[in-house]
Amino acid sequence: MKKLYSKKLGGEAFALDAAQLDILKKAGYTVPSPEEVIADAAAVKIEPPEGARAYVVFDFKTGAFAVRTRTQTLTDNEVGGFVGEVVSAAILSNFVERADPDRPKEATPATASPLVNMLRAAFLRAASDKAPAADKPTEAADTPEVVE
Repeated sequence: MKKLYSKKLGGEAFALDAAQLDILKKAGYTVPSPEEVIADAAAVKIEPPEGARAYVVFDFKTGAFAVRTRTQTLTDNEVGGFVGEVVSAAILSNFVERADPDRPKEATPATASPLVNMLRAAFLRAASDKAPAADKPTEAADTPEVVE
């Protein structure tokens, strides 16, 4: 994420990188082209998928992502789906933040358990659309041996 001058704000605003825009586009959001972002960062709108009750928003002034929800009246059997949408939006927000090339990359902590590493890898594979997380079982040779 870089700061660019915004005619709309009359000052600097944070602009999303092309990789971040691509992740949002793959998730069904309507996003501008990188050229439009360069032309005026804050004049650009990121539109969530139609009918989304929970979605990712970006504050151009602070450079922060957040999850926003629409006002809903839910019946008992709709609550689970709504919670799932909120969790999906939060995960998408995290992936978009991590796609920022200017953000320092965090190393995987050495104290992380193999289960945490496996879940992290599954989420990253699912988000990158390279391979469905549930379709490819891990090989016995790839799984680290746990000795207790």
